[in-house]
Amino acid sequence: METRPLATAPPAETLTAAPGVATAPGAAGPGVPVATTPRVAGLPRWTWWHTLSLVVITLALALPGLLAQPWLATSGLPTTSWPVGLLAAPGGRLLVWVATALPLLGLLVLVGHGIVGRWPGALIDGRNRISLARLQMATWTVLVLSAFFTTVLWRIAAAEPDALNVAIPYELWLAMGLSITSLVAAPLILHTKTGKAPNGQELDQTLALREVQGASSAQGGQEGAQGQLLVKARPQAADWSDLFQGEETGNAAQLDLGKVQMFFFTVVLALTYAAALAAAFTTIAPALPTGLPPLQPSAVALLGLSHAGYLVNKALPHSLTSATT
Repeated sequence: METRPLATAPPAETLTAAPGVATAPGAAGPGVPVATTPRVAGLPRWTWWHTLSLVVITLALALPGLLAQPWLATSGLPTTSWPVGLLAAPGGRLLVWVATALPLLGLLVLVGHGIVGRWPGALIDGRNRISLARLQMATWTVLVLSAFFTTVLWRIAAAEPDALNVAIPYELWLAMGLSITSLVAAPLILHTKTGKAPNGQELDQTLALREVQGASSAQGGQEGAQGQLLVKARPQAADWSDLFQGEETGNAAQLDLGKVQMFFFTVVLALTYAAALAAAFTTIAPALPTGLPPLQPSAVALLGLSHAGYLVNKALPHSLTSATT
């Protein structure tokens, strides 16, 4: 089967190409495409509106903290329209939490777009694929930080002298630690496979199957091999289906059940914890909160098993080598 070379950016727009992500010379055999990562004029490019948006989002994030100061309650201003008034009402605390989470999410999206050139840029890894580990890390970061910030504002508005003394349960630390572990360990595991030359026939079959499946990057000739890993030429080729497919030349066209399980656990636990936070922020409590709601240890254990399976599955071989027929 004849394999076409990877497409690059239009010649008129192509700048000096960055070093290609290639296999060892001659190791992949004839006909095996090698991925390159050209820099395209205008994509990505941090512009003035990224900077302006960054300032606006930062101010939007800081505004609730400034307006939640307890002196506003005795200033004679209509405090029912300020966060200090909102924080006194259970439903208002929920609105403040949402208003805090949205700027954090917007900041993540903005920085990803300014640096990578795509709105989900913060989730795109070095192989120009949307990363499940990055998605999980971003989810827990936004969820926990927004909840912590809202709880601190709640305590500030009530004139609590030690407002920053908000406990974060160890189960949350474990959940975030597991996310960080996968974010760091997954690339290290996959890096061991970049030095192994892929089987040319297997790679041809995988690329042909991905093209049949309708993968836009495969149809555009923007996929190739970095050792036994499938890589994409540009961030614009990253697709949401990357979250659920294999990453090697032997399984990139197949559904990865380990990723599917990890995605399910992430979504279910994140939604469950978001519901627990919403309940905490809408409950009329007799005293100020001293910490965030904990996750159940059993849920953390299931999340740990899912992470372990996810990383072990990455370590297992899923591709043939160039010497295998």
